[in-house]
Amino acid sequence: MMRMMNTQITSIAKTGDVIALSSNIFVRVLTGHTESHVGILVWFGKRLFVAEFIETKGFNFVLLEEWLKGVEECTVGTAPPIVNDNYSIVINKVIEYNNKGKIVYGWLTLPLVWFSQLTGIKFPHIMEVCSTFVQKIWEEAGYTQFTKVADPGDIINACMTIRRFKND
Repeated sequence: MMRMMNTQITSIAKTGDVIALSSNIFVRVLTGHTESHVGILVWFGKRLFVAEFIETKGFNFVLLEEWLKGVEECTVGTAPPIVNDNYSIVINKVIEYNNKGKIVYGWLTLPLVWFSQLTGIKFPHIMEVCSTFVQKIWEEAGYTQFTKVADPGDIINACMTIRRFKND
């Protein structure tokens, strides 16, 4: 079944689009959004990858097929046109992150994300979590509509279309 989900996603995905999960109840309660994790989709040749920040590893760059192992359902969001149009910027930024070596998860950024959600103020931050990573990449590609530090739900809400995929 995972193979079918992989095929469905690869048939619609473009570099800059996002993939999201709703697995972490703690994040969902604190943010008020369904999504608790988000990563960015990147095509390299004929292979689709997920670039993300995860708590246990920090920056993670993996084939979509590997990423989907154990995933029962996920959401794919179409990036705003300016992000998809500037796909080379997205690719170059992901390559930059990948070439830096081990980059730790920004645990200290999490309270900043939540505080920004409460106040609506966009605070600067140094370390990344999943949503701030996608926000940073999208902003580098020219997207200007974020008014606060984004949580996973904000990223999904900024998408042009949203498709949910579920293993049967």
